[in-house]
Amino acid sequence: MVDLVREFANLIACRTFSKAYGLAALRLGYALAQPQRIAAMKKLRTPFAANGPALAAAEAALADDDHLRRSVALAQDGVRWWTEKLRGLGLTVTPSRANFVLVRLGRDAKPVYEALLDRGIIVRHLGAFGLPDALRITAGTAGQNERAFSALAEVL
Repeated sequence: MVDLVREFANLIACRTFSKAYGLAALRLGYALAQPQRIAAMKKLRTPFAANGPALAAAEAALADDDHLRRSVALAQDGVRWWTEKLRGLGLTVTPSRANFVLVRLGRDAKPVYEALLDRGIIVRHLGAFGLPDALRITAGTAGQNERAFSALAEVL
């Protein structure tokens, strides 16, 4: 992204540590942009936006290549697992290079979302994104995936 940011003055590339580095609860990321864009962004930043523990965790994560490889492999395995299981139910799954799948239910997904939430399973209903029949399901550990899938199959 560095070359693109240098080429396009209006481009800001944002990245997060939450997925590959397993630091989702810290809500920590970074942006690449030309200096004048960064200066403008700093004017809007809240004080203490990134706290010391979050910065220390990010620094440690950046130094731990093995953890990064394990986290990425876990996400990739989970996405493959979810894709296979959901397609096995006859559902449409959009190919994913992220840590989640987008599944189309072929009907309003909000009641399914709510029923899963009642069971303690948190997915994202994508109605606000113009996809009322879709859910976003984040891959977790094998046990989390099994529990969530069982609940989804029960609800469906």
